[in-house]
Amino acid sequence: MRVESDRFPYLPVSLSLRGRKTEFEALLDTGFDGGLAVSEGAVADGQTAEWHLTACLADGSVVDVPAYLGTVQVGSLPPLTTIIITLGNEPILGRAVADQYKITLDHGQRVIAEV
Repeated sequence: MRVESDRFPYLPVSLSLRGRKTEFEALLDTGFDGGLAVSEGAVADGQTAEWHLTACLADGSVVDVPAYLGTVQVGSLPPLTTIIITLGNEPILGRAVADQYKITLDHGQRVIAEV
């Protein structure tokens, strides 16, 4: 099974969290160790975080972020359970998910994810 995206370096993602399903494209970030980072709006309104985590950002700053356990599916690949954090405005797919696939960055033109 494989998923290809011509919008480099983004992949199509479905997020299932507390009965709510959201679809979007997420930036593949090999420098992010976590599962998925999304904006607060991607989490159901009024939902309390399951816990909070301490995150170290690229600029070295440390922040406390709300965290949830959810299901992420890259395109039509099998879904994975992972930690979802709310941070920033752009969805970011991290290595906790990406490491489950063979990822090919094809000359800056497309991203291929395979199982």
